[in-house]
Amino acid sequence: MFSSAGANAASNPSPYILRQKTQQAVRDFLTALEKKDMEKFASVWAEDAVQDMPYAPEGFPNQVNGKNNLIAHYAAWPDNSGNADFTSQLVFYPMQNPEMIFVEFKGDVDIIPTSRKYEQHYGGLFHVENGKIKLFREYFGPEPFKYAFGLDEDGAFHKK
Repeated sequence: MFSSAGANAASNPSPYILRQKTQQAVRDFLTALEKKDMEKFASVWAEDAVQDMPYAPEGFPNQVNGKNNLIAHYAAWPDNSGNADFTSQLVFYPMQNPEMIFVEFKGDVDIIPTSRKYEQHYGGLFHVENGKIKLFREYFGPEPFKYAFGLDEDGAFHKK
């Protein structure tokens, strides 16, 4: 009797459990960036994941498609970032679909190539399936991004 109930719960988790898994995937993603743990970072993405960045500055992609492309997109993160905090002011806004969540968070990162501080307020819409991020729609201000990373029209780093 209990084994069939356990099997049913595993194959059809409650909305509460799905919301917990959704939040954990987001936490894992942001913590991986803080710790520069690129193995953990790679583990949070679905194979067909998409990161949308509708306000990305010119010369920076508005969208990255696929897990392998996301890993490549973030590959220089450990070399470019110093101390980083994305989770100390994390706020979750659950949605009707327990596999979707809107998240507010702040970024406070030391950018090594420019010796500048990257201070950003983010909004993020996440869709998580089976514990893996399928969609991350990231809303951020392009001006703090451009300043911190020293971007000019060619999109390259410029040291201070």
